Amino acid sequence: MQQPSHQKWMHYVDGNKKLFELTIPGTHDSGTYPSDLESAKCQGMTLEQQLNAGIRFIDIRLTFGFDDDGVLWVAHGIDSFLGLSFETDIIGTCKKFLSQNPSETILMSIKNESLTEKWGDNAKFYGDLSAIINRSKTTFYLKESMPTLQEVRGKIVLFRRFPVEINMIPGTKPHDPPRPATPILANNGLNIYNHFPADEAAPFTNASIKYYVQDRYFRWSGGSNRSEKFTGWVEPALNKAAAVTEQDTCYINFTSATGRSGGILPFTSTPMDLAETVVPLFNNYLSSNPPNRFGIIPMDFPELKPYLITQLIHCNYQNPMVFPRLRNRSNGAEYLNFDGKLHHIPSPAIAANLFKKDWDWQSIPNFNFTPVPAQTGVPLLNGRLLSFSGRPELYICYNIAGSSRPVLRHILNPSTQNAYGLFGTINPVSEATKGNYELQPPISWQ
Repeated sequence: MQQPSHQKWMHYVDGNKKLFELTIPGTHDSGTYPSDLESAKCQGMTLEQQLNAGIRFIDIRLTFGFDDDGVLWVAHGIDSFLGLSFETDIIGTCKKFLSQNPSETILMSIKNESLTEKWGDNAKFYGDLSAIINRSKTTFYLKESMPTLQEVRGKIVLFRRFPVEINMIPGTKPHDPPRPATPILANNGLNIYNHFPADEAAPFTNASIKYYVQDRYFRWSGGSNRSEKFTGWVEPALNKAAAVTEQDTCYINFTSATGRSGGILPFTSTPMDLAETVVPLFNNYLSSNPPNRFGIIPMDFPELKPYLITQLIHCNYQNPMVFPRLRNRSNGAEYLNFDGKLHHIPSPAIAANLFKKDWDWQSIPNFNFTPVPAQTGVPLLNGRLLSFSGRPELYICYNIAGSSRPVLRHILNPSTQNAYGLFGTINPVSEATKGNYELQPPISWQ
C-alpha cells in the first residue's frame, strides 16, 4: 500500500510549542535506502519519500570520501559507500522540500561515522562539515537553545552528535594568535553528543536542555525474542514521555535495533527482521492508547504499517474538528467544517464541482472519527462555485433541504480558498440573478 502523504502536517500545529512538546516521526539511519547489505539497510523509502510521508527527524551518518576534497558522504558502519552526497543529496533534498512546504521543519541529527573518528580526526570532520553547512547557513537553525516550531518553520534544526574540535594554525606574523584552519559554525546546534547513552536508555542535560534517549540497539534481549526490543525498551520510553511529570524533557526513542545480540550468531536478525516485529507492536500500541506527546521517534522501515506515521502525526492535534476538510477513513465520508459544524459532502460529483481534481486528501491529517448528528449539520447538497460576471469575488453555493433558495456565501480570501481546496469549476452567472440566492455570512479560515 502506498504511504499516505503528509507534506504539510506541521502547518496545523501551534507554532508556540517547543519542539520537545511534539510527537515527531523520524527515521534511524535515514540515508541507508541505497544499501544492498541487509545488515546495513534500515530504510526502504528515499529521503524525499520519507519527508513526503511526514517524517520530520532524520538521522544522518557521514564519512570522508577517497579524495581530500571536503565532500562528506552518507555511511552506515560497514557500508560506507551508499553513494549519497551530504550537500547534494541530503541538504539539497531537504531544501527543496522546505521551499515547497515552508510550514514544516526538519530535525537533522548528524554523526561522524568515519573510522577516523577513533583516530583523532574529528577536527577535519568538523571543518569539512562546517564549510558545507555554512554554504546553506540560512536554511539551518544552529542555536543551542530549544526553539519553538514557529522559529524554525522552513529550516533544518541541527541535532549535533559530533564533537566540536578545531584545527589551529599559527598566525601569519610574529606574535599573531593562532587562527582556525577551516571554517567553523557560528553556533553548533542542539548538543546531543555529550552524554549520549551507548546502547542504553538514559537521561542527560546539555546547555540546560534535558534529554532522555533510548537507543538500545545491540543488547535489547537476553535471547532471541525480537519483541523484547519493543516491550523492554521502546514502550517504557513511550510511557515515560507521555507522563505529565516529564513534559520539559526532549525524548528521543529509537525503535530500531540490529541482531548482534538477538541470536547465537552475529546478524541473525537484520534491521528489517527487527522492524517486522517492532513496527506492528508499535502500531498496535498507538491504536490502543490515546494520542499523547511521545517525543521524537526514529524508526526503521515505518512503511511496514502504512498508517503508523499518520498515527504519530495525529498525536499533535487535540481536536480534529478544527480542520476545514476532513475524511472519515473508516467509511470514506468527506466533510467541510464551517459554522462550527461538519457539512457532509454526499457525492463525488459535488466534490468534483468544488475541489481541484488532483486534490490529495492525505495532504492534511486524515482523522478517523464518527460524527454525531449534532456535529454533521445538514448535507451540503448540490455544492458548486460561482462568480458574478465581470467580478473577481468567489462564492460557494449549495442547497439546504427544505429551502426553496440556494445559499450563497462569499469565500472571503485566498487563504480560505486554499484551506478548503476550492479550485473546482467556477460557474459565472449574471449579477441580476443575485436575488435568487439566500445570502449568508462569508466563510473564512484563520
